[in-house]
Amino acid sequence: MKIFYFIFLFMLCHLLFSANLDEQLTHDSPIEISLTDTSGLDLKLKQFLDSYYQKNYPDDAAIKAMKSMQYVGTFEINEKISQLKVIKKRPNKYKSSVKDLDNSELITIFDGENLKLGKKTGTDPTINWQTLDTNAPENIWVHYDQIFDSIMLNPKDPNKKISLGKAYKEENRVIQPIIIELKDKIKITNFISVRDNLIKKCLLEFNGPKDPKLNSYYIYYENYELINGIMIPKKVITKFNDGSVIINEFTQVQFNLGISDFFFKAISL
Repeated sequence: MKIFYFIFLFMLCHLLFSANLDEQLTHDSPIEISLTDTSGLDLKLKQFLDSYYQKNYPDDAAIKAMKSMQYVGTFEINEKISQLKVIKKRPNKYKSSVKDLDNSELITIFDGENLKLGKKTGTDPTINWQTLDTNAPENIWVHYDQIFDSIMLNPKDPNKKISLGKAYKEENRVIQPIIIELKDKIKITNFISVRDNLIKKCLLEFNGPKDPKLNSYYIYYENYELINGIMIPKKVITKFNDGSVIINEFTQVQFNLGISDFFFKAISL
């Protein structure tokens, strides 16, 4: 259960608000790379990205003006449904809560430097925290969780390689794969419908970790909605090779709620 939970976190960060790399983990200012600058790229890649950005995002200034966000919805694994809340604050603070019907709760906090996991039960409100290794395979999502800068953005970031795959037809629509290779040996292939320029699914491939559950898996995106100028999937389904499935449905997505840094402190009570 635990490893699937952390894989889910990476999945959530990947499409919407994940990012670029090392020194950003310990600094408060993101690297200044234009989010949608396609100048100088291969012509076909440039044309495709320009269409994708026009459909999915507002301009750079509008994205950068979004300082925080909050998701509320459900987290379902193996038919067990929990309540989910995710809070993020720019540039790289993260907190999530998965709460079960018995009021037991699993809380994850990344304060920009340290990643911690807290648990509490329905009978004991005290939260017991443990510090997690940010370099462990199941926690690799932290390295790309710089808020609001999707892996599909920053096409000229030197820390990654972005390219077009071979287009194909599926269910009477043209699908264009776009491949992002990150320097930490992670390969992400997004399959985008040319008809509406929305990501329908993605394949995540990890070349390094030995755990077979982390080698590769598919994520499917459904029920897109335009929120603050960004196309956001309200339903996200992750399917693993062993048959396990995680389903997340979001009923609320809100931006700029004035979230304090206090929310990202690991406090026992």
